[in-house]
Amino acid sequence: YSLRAVITHKGRTTNSGHYVAWVRRDDNWFKCDDSTISVVSERDVAALAGGADSHLSYILFYGPTD
Repeated sequence: YSLRAVITHKGRTTNSGHYVAWVRRDDNWFKCDDSTISVVSERDVAALAGGADSHLSYILFYGPTD
């Protein structure tokens, strides 16, 4: 299995803040932030450790390795 997508939260509590989806399609990662979709590096996704006001990984989606 390999990582296919990540849902993150940025904010101090679950009742406030912002959720973002990070999605892998083929060999590219995309950051889906409301209506803005941008290409990001795999390094950016690996850095989603969270803490303070940075993105914290909440849900990880895995799928079969190609």
